[in-house]
Amino acid sequence: MNPALRYFLAPPRVWPAATLLALGIIAVAAVVMPAAEPAGMVDEPLVYADGEAVPKGRWSVFCIDWVAYLEIATPRGYTVVPMLRNNGLVARCTVPAGE
Repeated sequence: MNPALRYFLAPPRVWPAATLLALGIIAVAAVVMPAAEPAGMVDEPLVYADGEAVPKGRWSVFCIDWVAYLEIATPRGYTVVPMLRNNGLVARCTVPAGE
């Protein structure tokens, strides 16, 4: 391999500094970034098909670009999925005229 290309790909003085910089950015982002779960989630109870309540389970609906999304939080996880109508198409959001 060409020595100039080898030096360009792995300069001994640059990689440790770049690694420390990347680790610092990740550490700051982990501290500063908010949690993935939004704080304003409505506490609608989540129930199983037989009507029994899921412990600490909740759900709510929100809109992004006129599409309705369902967010579900349980002790085992958190997910956001697009809401579907009975015909399988994505449900559209309808916002009342006063809001």
